[in-house]
Amino acid sequence: MRSSFISERSAEYILIPQFSEQLLLLSKKIIPIYHWVSREGSNLSKESLKNKPIKLVAFFARRPKVSFIDSEQIEVKFNSELFDKTEYLTKHGITVFSGVPLVTKLDDVRLGANCKWFNLQSTAIKSDEYVLIDKSGKVLDERTKNIREVTSNGIVEIINNKSAQLAWTTAVDIIRNMNQNLTNNKRWFFAGGYKPVYFIVDCSEHCRQ
Repeated sequence: MRSSFISERSAEYILIPQFSEQLLLLSKKIIPIYHWVSREGSNLSKESLKNKPIKLVAFFARRPKVSFIDSEQIEVKFNSELFDKTEYLTKHGITVFSGVPLVTKLDDVRLGANCKWFNLQSTAIKSDEYVLIDKSGKVLDERTKNIREVTSNGIVEIINNKSAQLAWTTAVDIIRNMNQNLTNNKRWFFAGGYKPVYFIVDCSEHCRQ
């Protein structure tokens, strides 16, 4: 049985700087946030981005799971809840990505560690899904209907083609209402479930194509 040795939050510290670098190919200004209604969703924050067109990207960090230290194989689990949230977000023009650090022990968890990227989608069938990869990121086995591996260039292409330009006030409303609109929201309405990191892509000058 494979187990984790880091949390999603620890994985975020590795993934977010590298994912941000990909987004800088789209715009000179990328703003990563962990959304709270009373902070990033406040009137003060709304005023800061007033009249600026943006694209919003959601990102879920995943933990590597291994059978033993220095294993050649890494399992990545995608909980069904992620696909409920993906369905809601993509319906509102927000693209959803995920990533996992390609590490198999704690002392490999460092800035600059190699990472694997995924684009999340949503079909009518929503259940936990798994991808098995090696330490180079090659997919060995996938039991998925809602995930596709993606390169750095692919991230930019997907955002260019599928992310809608939004006003920040509209984006805040979409984020705030997400849990209330989930298909299976009873469990997560109170607990909150998995919260993505959001990236605001400032398109006030232009979003690079």
